[in-house]
Amino acid sequence: MDFNEFDENVMDKLKQVFGDGTVNLKILEEVIDINLQLEYFKLAGDIKSNPDKYPEFIFDENFQIDTLVDDPEKFRIYIIQLAQSANPKAFGCIEKIIEKQSGLLRGWAVLALQEARMVLEAALLEENHVFISTGLGGKSNKLRYFIVLIHKDEESFSDFQRKILNNEIQYKFNTQGPEIEKIEIIQGFVFLTALLPISCALGDFFRELISNCNEYGDFLDEKYIITNVKILTLDEVKDFIKNKEGR
Repeated sequence: MDFNEFDENVMDKLKQVFGDGTVNLKILEEVIDINLQLEYFKLAGDIKSNPDKYPEFIFDENFQIDTLVDDPEKFRIYIIQLAQSANPKAFGCIEKIIEKQSGLLRGWAVLALQEARMVLEAALLEENHVFISTGLGGKSNKLRYFIVLIHKDEESFSDFQRKILNNEIQYKFNTQGPEIEKIEIIQGFVFLTALLPISCALGDFFRELISNCNEYGDFLDEKYIITNVKILTLDEVKDFIKNKEGR
């Protein structure tokens, strides 16, 4: 993670890879820890490439997945095999698993459902399929980001500055498509959780927002923090800034 990390929009990057052809996008909507996602994709890739290394579970609609809950390793292998089977009934089975499970196993099942959807659609549609997953998830064609705006002078925002921030943020977001989920102003920081379209030029968007606010007193730093991996705490934000700039 770095200051102003996302300076391009996601759609432009996809076009660089796939050209102007039709791309069927699937965005993981739920918030799932990025390390769990990496673990899932690593195992799923290995099962797909080396199926003989793993015990084969024969799909049976009457099989009770609950019998594997006490053996997480077998549960993970089984649900990935379901996802990769291209069997519509297996898709329904994974949906039922999501309804029953919680915690890590539910997160694993949510990722399996996404893979199952991609596998089934790839068998039916002649399109490029792209699955976009981040730690903070998304909604429809939007990704969720956590953004921090920073007071230029390391001070708490005044009442007047708070009013400017709220007004300008609401106006900017309401007129250009993104959705604000949460705004918090704590000391000299503005914490935003928001959904932004994958076609949004993030760098331009936030530079313009900061510039608009600074017309009323030049109080915001031009640097900002943006991430789609996790929600940062106040202490994590302070540590990040301290490490980057030695404040």
